[in-house]
Order: sequence, then structure tokens, then C-alpha cells
Amino acid sequence: MTAATLLGGTMIFSSVLAGGLVGLAISFRNLPDVRILRNYVPSETSYIYDINGTLLYSLHDEANREVVDINEVSPHLKRAVLAVEDSYFYTHNGINPSSVGRALMANLEA
Repeated sequence: MTAATLLGGTMIFSSVLAGGLVGLAISFRNLPDVRILRNYVPSETSYIYDINGTLLYSLHDEANREVVDINEVSPHLKRAVLAVEDSYFYTHNGINPSSVGRALMANLEA
């Protein structure tokens, strides 16, 4: 009886694992190609100055943005973004099991 139970449990675990891997492969199939991001250049604001160097006007297309180096971003802003996006960022290794479980439950309910 114990060997049959162990074999049955192993088969169920293997089936669930295989199904999860197939589902993962299917979901990755529809993702966009990330290689196009290598050449991505966001539109920036154009500044119009007069002959004396006084700013007259600024034009922007899709968004009013200015590219800055990451070292120029305030450490307070970096911490604020982390706090909003993932407050446990420094305590897990990239995957927060409770967040994954919460997302799984939300997906199942939807």
C-alpha cells in the first residue's frame, strides 16, 4: 500500500509539474521580442532658446521627459518606487512566494 501511495503521489506531482511547464511555455510564446528594446530611444523634450540663452518654449511628443543617469536620481525616489512596487525587495531573491501565490489566487478568481 505504501509503495502504491508513493508511486501515485509521484505521478500526480510529475503531472502537475509537467502541466505547469507546458502552461509556462505557452504563456511565453505570446510575449513580444525583447531584442527590439536594445535600440529603443524614448522621445525627449525639445527646448527652444532665444539668442541670449533664455528658454522660450519646450516641445514634447508622447511625453515630457528627460533622460538622466541613474546616479542623478534621488535615493529617496528610488526607495519610494521600491516601497510601492515591492516592499520586500531586499529580503527575497527575486521571487516573493506570497506575492506569486496572491497573483495566482487573483488569476483563478478572475
